[in-house]
Amino acid sequence: MNTGTEFIKVSADGRNYGDSFAVGCAPTGRRDVNGMTAVVYSMRKQMMRWNRSTRLCMAMVVGAGALTQATEAASPPADHRNYAFLDGEISQEVLENYLSRAITIEECLHSDGYYNNPAVYHDADDDVRMILNVGAKFVGRAVKQWNSPQLFNKPGWLVAAENKIEAVHREDPTVIFQAGIFECISEKVNVVPIPDWVFEEFGMKPEQRNFSYDAMINPDGKLWAGDVNWPPNFTVPDIAQTETQLFFFFMAKQYIDIGIEAIHWGQASKIAMVDKKNDFAAWQTVLGKVRAYALKHARRGTVLCDAHMESNTFGLKTADGHFLFDFSSFPLRVKEDLANEGGGLLEVGHISSIYGRTPGGITPSGWSCKRIPYLVEFDIFGGARNPGVADLDSHWVWGYDEMSWFASLDEAQRNQWLRYAFNWLKEHDSVGYLEMPGNRIYQLKKNEIFRRFQANLKEHCSAGTDLEVVIKELWSNDCP
Repeated sequence: MNTGTEFIKVSADGRNYGDSFAVGCAPTGRRDVNGMTAVVYSMRKQMMRWNRSTRLCMAMVVGAGALTQATEAASPPADHRNYAFLDGEISQEVLENYLSRAITIEECLHSDGYYNNPAVYHDADDDVRMILNVGAKFVGRAVKQWNSPQLFNKPGWLVAAENKIEAVHREDPTVIFQAGIFECISEKVNVVPIPDWVFEEFGMKPEQRNFSYDAMINPDGKLWAGDVNWPPNFTVPDIAQTETQLFFFFMAKQYIDIGIEAIHWGQASKIAMVDKKNDFAAWQTVLGKVRAYALKHARRGTVLCDAHMESNTFGLKTADGHFLFDFSSFPLRVKEDLANEGGGLLEVGHISSIYGRTPGGITPSGWSCKRIPYLVEFDIFGGARNPGVADLDSHWVWGYDEMSWFASLDEAQRNQWLRYAFNWLKEHDSVGYLEMPGNRIYQLKKNEIFRRFQANLKEHCSAGTDLEVVIKELWSNDCP
């Protein structure tokens, strides 16, 4: 409700979402609206710079009768922590608050006809309810293209994604959605036209042409990533190539325009195959341009950047000690429990695990840390390679990638293991956080089609597993 220079947010239970409810808005009081408690926010002049996202800050009076059925079924846990950030800076406290409520809901912003993977996405509309119900604040891998750059030629893809973001933000504007820009390209990029604004951003004269796969790869030879050999026309793009920088900015800008506030940049070290010898100059250029664009156009003037790190660094830094990324990410690196067939453990020092090993330095927000915070996730890197076979020297878990292994457990085992992993991490590393598995693809048999693991409640999702109950339990008990 617009009341001159003020905006009002009403929820049926009178909940206050915190000082960061509206970007650039500060709570100025409470007001009774139609028998419900309203939190009133004043709008700072900074908001006027927005050309698209101001409507995300315009709070609406929402009564129980106006709520969707999905939202009515959500009952978020109480969370009074600080989620406020603005203008390209986020404090360590707020960053870690977000990481502590991270959940992967892969492609939750996609819709029919726009998915990267043929795995069936059941009852996708229920994700809004699940996000709100568990109290998620950071939704990972929500939108991406993995060797599907042609999606950018379909305007409906990002329009639908923006609508889904807004559906959540109408109820909780503090939620961050993350996009993915990865270490994989193929000749498919050749069908994507380059807009004039991409050339202009890099001080180049606009040309009428498409992106070029050949111009993105390292001239000395292709590089692939992962344990499963990619097809011949797949490769890791070289960030030192100008064409790669153009392509990365092209994607990031469009994600920011729909309300994305975080970007995962894949295996950044591999992408820096040459750049790492030049103090990451190319990465600095790309991330600098993306952050500068976000400062003017993102919902809160900020985009959080992370990437998977190589195990010899766990955090990419320039020579003067400045981190390229806001936080680090890494797989769980589950160790097979040989005393319990099919079971898994977490262990400091197991192969390339990240626990206790992230470095210190100066973050993009300007604060120093002894160790940079990080997320660990249930990684996907090949599905089922050799199901049932243990190999303690490998990052495969009983022959599966991490997500497929987790999905192979029965419901009781999954619930127990998630509780174990969450509590183990809290006990062993104060800057490490578990990204919950809300939706990821998995494979139980070699050469079998991939399916989707969905944590949703069974009563709301035909493929639900009820893991949502455990996620909500863990986060509810973790509230200060």
